Amino acid sequence: MSRPLSAAADAALEPVRVALLAAARAEAADVARQAETQSNRLREEARCAADRMIASGFHELRVRKAFIAVGFAIALAIVPAGLVEDNNTSVWLLLVSLCGIGVASPNTWSITQACCSKRLVGTISGIQNFGGNVGGIIAPWLTGAIAHRTGSFAPAFVLCGFLLVGGTLAYWLLMNEKVTESLRDQ
Repeated sequence: MSRPLSAAADAALEPVRVALLAAARAEAADVARQAETQSNRLREEARCAADRMIASGFHELRVRKAFIAVGFAIALAIVPAGLVEDNNTSVWLLLVSLCGIGVASPNTWSITQACCSKRLVGTISGIQNFGGNVGGIIAPWLTGAIAHRTGSFAPAFVLCGFLLVGGTLAYWLLMNEKVTESLRDQ
């Protein structure tokens, strides 16, 4: 067992702690930049792949729903990210989750155009954007509240997993041909 440091030794080590903390923050910032770059690239590739499939004759609504479902399934990596002990593994799982969102996101926007009349696309996209912004406001607060109360991010990440599954089911069950046709007929 190590002995506690004297006040003088503790003070002498403070610059080392500050330097290590700064290095860790710089490394974390670099990982975050790389993750965002990869997610953006993947987002563009997913959009192009879906568009190519549609252009080659695949049914647009099915293609968009499939990309959303696959992306959300990949994004479920956020659940184990909160459960693993190793920080590096957790960061990589969060990166995988972010990439899953990158696969789904361009199709969540494009699916609106696939199932709404031109007259409704702007309104529905505005409602969709509003919902996303509300989630963007609530999610950090709720995550912090859960982490503060439980001492862990794991419950918040598990909740996120449930929301991803719910979102996938909503896209598959609520976005269908009957809705498409009834909106176009109006």
